[in-house]
Amino acid sequence: MNRKTAAGFLGTLAALMLAAATQAACPPLPAPAELAAQQQSADSARDLFEYAVLRLLKCGWDEAVPAFDPALEASRGSGQSNLQRNILLLGTADPRDLAGRGARWSRDRDGWLGPLRLRDDEIEAATRRLEAAMPRFFERLLERADGPLPPPLDRLAELVLAVDDVRRGDVARGRDRLDRAAQMQPGLPAYEAAMVRQAAKLRAALDPQSPVEPPPQAWVLDRRSSIYTESCGVPGRGNPALDPLGLRADLLRADGDPGAALALLLRHEWGGPEFPMVSHWRRLQPLLERRYSRAQLRQGWLDAEGSIHTDDAQPGLLLYGVELPLPSAVLEDDPADPERSVRRPPRRDEAVAAARATPLFAALFPDGLR
Repeated sequence: MNRKTAAGFLGTLAALMLAAATQAACPPLPAPAELAAQQQSADSARDLFEYAVLRLLKCGWDEAVPAFDPALEASRGSGQSNLQRNILLLGTADPRDLAGRGARWSRDRDGWLGPLRLRDDEIEAATRRLEAAMPRFFERLLERADGPLPPPLDRLAELVLAVDDVRRGDVARGRDRLDRAAQMQPGLPAYEAAMVRQAAKLRAALDPQSPVEPPPQAWVLDRRSSIYTESCGVPGRGNPALDPLGLRADLLRADGDPGAALALLLRHEWGGPEFPMVSHWRRLQPLLERRYSRAQLRQGWLDAEGSIHTDDAQPGLLLYGVELPLPSAVLEDDPADPERSVRRPPRRDEAVAAARATPLFAALFPDGLR
């Protein structure tokens, strides 16, 4: 066996072992008698749906379908949860946040939920399973429904499936779906109207001339002692699959321009003066890793810090070939009068600290620049 053949054999063997380990990690479905008993509980729809979501995170869509179907069936019963809020959360929240939340929630479960507990090292895989399953889940939801889905689930399903059409290469079908979904009607409830507006933004993202990035904002470091900021934690992030900027990045990659996609995503994940409400790190990470080794990523950051310029109207740095903004000013107390403030240009060390405080740095180097 030559070296190339041996490498191929070992790679195949490793893949088979990984598949077997993944399959072994998935617990079997409850026995029919146990499932039937669970369906008689006070809120069987909610309980079955929680089990199905955990099974999806742990095992993937195909293993979860037999649990989702009875949950959807039970939701039609009298006195049962209609699951609308659960489904809306599943379709609109960041899958990484949902997987992390599911892992924390599962640790206190026992009984039939106990085998589905998620460890911290399973969260990334669970996130990928959830992302991949969303279009299939909404297709299943439509198949099992007795007629049209109730609002706003009908509009959410259209958005999810339209984006999936575009990402699978059927841009014309996705565009048609978004055209329909973007038709505003008078008197819509706020949640539905918001989905119509989001459909219009996604539809605009299919036009290369339509801007998807917000206009630049002034970035000022406020060091005044009279300013008190209380942190209430990181706000819940939205689903990146339904964000126009992410859809534009996918189209750029499909059109053979990964460099433009990388620049777009870098500017977004940089964060700047505002925390990004949608994270596209899982889109950006593979683009970076295909271009740079870990050592090159680290050296590229150090080179970027060396490129920092703060003595002009638009301070910034050059990171991986992309110009990114830095704070243009620092506000601080006036030493001569505490009631007043003074504005000055940032020092170099302050610019470096601001760069290392961005969401992008945290994602790239969770353990720092070691």
